[in-house]
Amino acid sequence: MLKRTKIFLELLLSPNMILSALKFKVFSIASYKLIHMIRSEQIDPELIIDVGANKGQFGITAASIFPKSSVYSFEPDPDVFAVLVENTCTYKNIKCFQTALGSEEGEIEFNRNSYSLSSSILPLTEKHLSAFPKAIEKEVIKISLTTLDKISAEFDLTKTVLLKLDVQGYEKMVLEGGRETLKKIDYVVLEASFKPLYEGEMLFSECLAVMQDYGFEIITPIGYLKDPRTEKILQMDLLFRNTRTN
Repeated sequence: MLKRTKIFLELLLSPNMILSALKFKVFSIASYKLIHMIRSEQIDPELIIDVGANKGQFGITAASIFPKSSVYSFEPDPDVFAVLVENTCTYKNIKCFQTALGSEEGEIEFNRNSYSLSSSILPLTEKHLSAFPKAIEKEVIKISLTTLDKISAEFDLTKTVLLKLDVQGYEKMVLEGGRETLKKIDYVVLEASFKPLYEGEMLFSECLAVMQDYGFEIITPIGYLKDPRTEKILQMDLLFRNTRTN
């Protein structure tokens, strides 16, 4: 009840957010805030690569706030992908791909969760389960896997490009499979955890080091995830700039 009350109050304080919530087929306050934080940094992407699209929360908001942009949304779960396609079918600037991105091509096991936003190639840790007890792993399925370098051959990377990663701990592998593409990407948004929520994920300090190795510098945090029991920050959404293209 407290969480719903907080969401309702946030909506009341932002008339534009209310209009968006009524207009979009799927709406997320977190995605709405992320997009507006990106825009507040005077970033106007022409191509948005949305990896871990889920049901289109980020992609729809991005396509609406940046109407001149093209949004390429990636979602590997076949059931969630069907919802993504339905939610985005009226957006001419959104194209959907049913695949995961990683460091190689092929197939891989995927841990489908009762809460689809927690589904991941990586298993949950006890820290995740204790903070979010409703996130229950239901089954393991096989999904297709490709790399950012492979799939980006179809993209026009001469434009201003924003890469958004929300892959539940699998960010490092996506980046490894996109080494060449990253040279042409202007901005990256990704999650960095302070404590492992997924087995084998890179944590905050490693994330900064990895991004620096790829030629990116941090601009600013643009969002965070708290433990609902303790209010401690578990993750931050970070916005990076490519120092080679900017």
